[in-house]
Amino acid sequence: SDSTFIASVNPGVETYTDDGLTDGQLYSYYLIAVTDDSTASNPSATISWNASGSPIPSSPENLFADAISNGIIQLTWNDPATQDDGTPLDDLAGINVYFADTSFITSVDPVVETYAVLGLIPGQYYSFYVTAYDNETPVNESEPSNTAGAYASTLWYVHPDSTLNSIQTAIDLCSYSDTVLVAPGTYYENICFNCKNITVGSLFLTTGDTTYISQTIIDGNQSGHVVEFRCGEDSTAVLTGFTITNGSSTDGGGIYCRNYSSPSLSYLTINGNTATRSGGGISCWYSSSPRIDNVIISGNNTITPSGNGGGIYCRENCNPIITNSIISGNTACRGGGGIYIRKYSNP
Repeated sequence: SDSTFIASVNPGVETYTDDGLTDGQLYSYYLIAVTDDSTASNPSATISWNASGSPIPSSPENLFADAISNGIIQLTWNDPATQDDGTPLDDLAGINVYFADTSFITSVDPVVETYAVLGLIPGQYYSFYVTAYDNETPVNESEPSNTAGAYASTLWYVHPDSTLNSIQTAIDLCSYSDTVLVAPGTYYENICFNCKNITVGSLFLTTGDTTYISQTIIDGNQSGHVVEFRCGEDSTAVLTGFTITNGSSTDGGGIYCRNYSSPSLSYLTINGNTATRSGGGISCWYSSSPRIDNVIISGNNTITPSGNGGGIYCRENCNPIITNSIISGNTACRGGGGIYIRKYSNP
């Protein structure tokens, strides 16, 4: 309607598609008929239309934040495919990444759908959101996505010949969500997660090589639980890829979970441990329900006349989830050579 010429159409066609328009902008048109001798008619009535519905992209979806290691949090999301009114989005230019306090971090190209935020302070919690923007002028930016956050973590590497040669020392250094990666060797110690939701793993954790399970041994030296979870650690407290052996305690010679502790125990061999009262291999007390996956529990025992649960003992609302695991060759002087269940427990 500003008299800008667009195109000429042959007689009888009676239709024309104007493309490359800006979403959401109002466009007005009129027609003029022209004869062979270039005589022009008066303009037709003017009509107007908003191009492609709303100009605003929909928000990205399913934002997720995951601490990787050494102050890095990986973000993932799904790019939008529509405008916020449901019409197709054909001009997505990118994704803006923000801290939850609205501080801008960076822009990411379409389809990538991931970004690693670097240089974060280990142990500190960070929240993020993302928005979508188009290639119009001026740019249209979506509403924020869902907010997602994680604690920035640190990777601690334990090796028998390094300065950091103790698993417990590394655990003591950990902040929330850190990882302790342990090189092959035999570690004579009794470790406790100390209420920390962290990951402790052999090189199986990073390689998937199951031979590291037999090569990375935590030996309790007959001086207590080999591993203890004692104060509400949850499923993000992970122990994976070890042989747990030679523990000796009243309860839980190999692994002791108590007081609402429900860690994730995976790809372990738990053998050669003893208890005088309960759970030569694993003992669960007071609403502790660990997830036990791909674990071999064998050759453990309780050694007094009142001892129960040579392999696993559960008492007081303990409901461990046991999958893909082998429980064999364990003995108990009183009851439950394999598993002993008592007082409202239901593994």
